[in-house]
Amino acid sequence: MLWTGQELVDGSRPEAEPVVVDSWLLSDGGVVGLEDHERRFRRACSYRFPQLAADELTCFLAAVRERSPASGSWFPRIEAWDTGLAVQFRLAPKRRETTELWVPSVPDPRSVPTVKGPDLPALTGLREEAQQAGADDAVLCTSEGYVVESAHSAVLWWRDDALCVPTPVLPALESVTVSAVLNVAVEHGVRIRRDRLSLDEVGTLAVWTANTLHGVSPVTKWRFWNGKTIVGPSASADEWNYQLDKAAHPVRKPSSPSDAR
Repeated sequence: MLWTGQELVDGSRPEAEPVVVDSWLLSDGGVVGLEDHERRFRRACSYRFPQLAADELTCFLAAVRERSPASGSWFPRIEAWDTGLAVQFRLAPKRRETTELWVPSVPDPRSVPTVKGPDLPALTGLREEAQQAGADDAVLCTSEGYVVESAHSAVLWWRDDALCVPTPVLPALESVTVSAVLNVAVEHGVRIRRDRLSLDEVGTLAVWTANTLHGVSPVTKWRFWNGKTIVGPSASADEWNYQLDKAAHPVRKPSSPSDAR
């Protein structure tokens, strides 16, 4: 659906790839961290399109909320080009329970790692290579061999009973799902550690991926570009996903007392 400046209408999206995107899992009208997704989209748009009025973005995002389906499992994606804004209401694929990661021979190829959108074609290509190798997603690493994230997920790991996230010096995209996971960790007294994960360690530490679609998913296998395969230790994420699902809030406010039941 295209944004006219006043409303969302059916229409053909531009053929070019969008410059800024964001997406979230919409389950029976509820989303985890929707305001954070919207905030990240706003920041990216202000960086890439400074001419885009903040009020127009506000109206667009409000219209997306209003048009969001109230039932079913969906994976909406909001998009921005230099020519306008749009949203796709896509059906959500089945969530993964575990994840296998593929390590390419080249380091992180992104040119704008802190903005979701400009490097999407490169990341999609890496994921396709990963799937051809029998994995689910591709790992993005520094030239020194430190894991930054995967092409479509954040990466977390466990070290000495602490839940670890990449140190801020690594160019990881801000993750709404990781923020929600860290909130759960704080609530349950779990230590949080800023850390670095080397590819040399992936067979010794329990690693998770995290994104809005699949939630928290244990990494069970690492496949390398040269054919090497490593099976690492696994830590269940079932309770963490349960807590994340509890944190979902309705996208739309009930329009009448009967709707609130």
